[in-house]
Formats: sequence, C-alpha cells, structure tokens
Amino acid sequence: MVSVVNMVGSGSLNVELDLETLAEEIGQPQAQYNPDKYPGMYLRFEEEAPLITVYRTGKYIITGPTSEEELFDLRERFLRFLSDMDVIENATDEWFSVQNSVPHKASSASCFCGLSSVSKRLY
Repeated sequence: MVSVVNMVGSGSLNVELDLETLAEEIGQPQAQYNPDKYPGMYLRFEEEAPLITVYRTGKYIITGPTSEEELFDLRERFLRFLSDMDVIENATDEWFSVQNSVPHKASSASCFCGLSSVSKRLY
C-alpha cells in the first residue's frame, strides 16, 4: 500500500512583500529570513509543522503536509494569518495548486518531477 508522506502546493498572493520587515514582525522561531543564504522567508506555525516558504514576489510554497486536506487547511491558516497582520487585504490568494505528492513506497519516488522548476519561477 502506498501512503503519502509529503504534499507540496504553491500559490501567489498577488502582492510584493518586504520579507525582512515581515520576518521581524512575526518573530523567531516562527519566521526565519536570511537573504544571504536563500531569497525566501521560512514560516512554521509550530516547531515540527509543515514549512511555508514565502518569496518577495508574493509567491509561496507549502511543503510537508501528509494529506491534501492538511495542505489546504494550512493554506487557509496562512492566508488568515497574513490577513490578520494586514499584509494582505483579504484571506485569499491569486491562485493555488497542488504541485506534488510524495508517496512512502520507494518505487514511486519519481513523483518529485517538476519541483525544482516550480521553485525557480517563484523568486
């Protein structure tokens, strides 16, 4: 039996972000931003929670949920969080799509197709 161990989704907020200010306002350990190492801000709501990587362009990637339901729930939480902080006007995004699901079964590991090309378009 194949079970999903990682879902990946990406979306766009349709807004340009000041990641340095945003990371400072959210604070550590939830938000981490080091533009010398990587152009995205890392956001986790809990220590072992799935990761949300946010880019200056307003695009974002969610990695780590183990189900599509968890992926969409985390997306909704992220959008409400940004709306509550007045980063975005409404708790909506321009678009969102499931990019990938990684099964536990080793023979299906080829599901990582296209993820690197998605990442390159985000920043």
